[in-house]
Amino acid sequence: MKDLSHKLRVALVQATPVMFNKDATIDKVCDQIREAGANGAELIVFPESLIPCSPYGLTYGFTVGSRTESCRDDWKIYYDNAVLCPSADTDRIGAAAREAGAYVSIGYTERGANNGTLYCSNMIFGPDGKLLCNHRKLKPTGAERIVWGDADRDYFPTVDSPWGTMGALICWENYMPLARVALYQKGVSLYLCPNTNNNPEWHDTIKHIAIEGKCFVFHVNQYFTKDNYYKIDNRPVVSIYDINNFIAGLGGIEATKESIAWLDEEVKKAYRALARKYHPDKYRDSDLADLASEKMKEVNAAYEEIQNIRKNGGGSQAGAGAGGGYNNYNYAGNNSSSSNPKYNNIRRLINTGNVAAAENELMSFHEGDRTAEWNFLYGCVLVKKGQFVDAQRYFDIACSMNPYNNEYRTARENLRRRANGYGGGYTTTSSGGCSTCDICSGLMCADCCCECFGGDLISCC
Repeated sequence: MKDLSHKLRVALVQATPVMFNKDATIDKVCDQIREAGANGAELIVFPESLIPCSPYGLTYGFTVGSRTESCRDDWKIYYDNAVLCPSADTDRIGAAAREAGAYVSIGYTERGANNGTLYCSNMIFGPDGKLLCNHRKLKPTGAERIVWGDADRDYFPTVDSPWGTMGALICWENYMPLARVALYQKGVSLYLCPNTNNNPEWHDTIKHIAIEGKCFVFHVNQYFTKDNYYKIDNRPVVSIYDINNFIAGLGGIEATKESIAWLDEEVKKAYRALARKYHPDKYRDSDLADLASEKMKEVNAAYEEIQNIRKNGGGSQAGAGAGGGYNNYNYAGNNSSSSNPKYNNIRRLINTGNVAAAENELMSFHEGDRTAEWNFLYGCVLVKKGQFVDAQRYFDIACSMNPYNNEYRTARENLRRRANGYGGGYTTTSSGGCSTCDICSGLMCADCCCECFGGDLISCC
């Protein structure tokens, strides 16, 4: 019988990723591994899909039979930030594990080396930095299936440790009885279950597993808020994601306008109901007078904020031709140049109005060669095409990749300023008088209303 060590110091890292940014998240993970190791941790466990993040709340515009180009672009960002295993990325994590002298378990989105599939996977490294095993989630849960594929190899890998056999199941896999049995049959004494949530039912589940499997169970989840998502026009991307599909889902522009009007009325109804409930006159001679007064102040502040969002975020007729419009600003920069001759040619094409040729040139770049300047120039192309929301996103990406480039920052700020200055929003069509920003601000209003008044419309926010 193997003589097992009796003591194990474990660090459970309830981490927040640098969302949609593989390299920055790995840097953060390595720092946390070193910190945990310096504090004596022998096993360090990270959550599910920490690298580059769990795309919680995003749909990538999925509808049966179609996908919009902007949603394909969003998917591309996530795909490009997925991790090959093994690779230089995993070597970096292994080096941190070796420096810490600890076993490290970490969830990540894995990119298939021989196909275009992504997997929700979990790696375990040894204290010598070697990658000991890699487990792919057997069956992604629900809508996760539009992001991750089914496991196709390396089922139920385990690691031999000084404290016994160690294995992992990811999130909903732990509700699969036969998957649990597969680990029990391998004699796991250290059972890892990285996850993205932390609800009461989950706690009941891991308690059950500990009793059922006669093993030690280690659970850890991610922590992030909507402020951690990358932003477009200062709004988390999850809040305004795929507006075209949203409009189509509601039945078109007119139906969407009716829905926004209904939401506005619901806000007013909620405000009036709470005003009646907490009005100080009802509690004039009550011990609850001060509390009612504070609640009334909160209600008024929430309603005022919602109205401000609606007022400042919505606009009915902003666009490329309004009051001078976007096209009066030369986004490609006549006075700017690039060290890359190909980029200079693309700038020339944009400035002479040959947008289709510029776009074709940009699309000829390999994925790994798409620099900050590439994102900037693609944003310029989208401006010329009138796709201002998408253009803003590419300007944001360019600025995030090279935050000190004045050309990129100026283009981004000009686009934002002109959007806010001419009615406050972007439009995708001039018919019907309903802008995407009207709709987005309506959604934000509804979400603010629900959250301030006791509910939630955008659940991931």
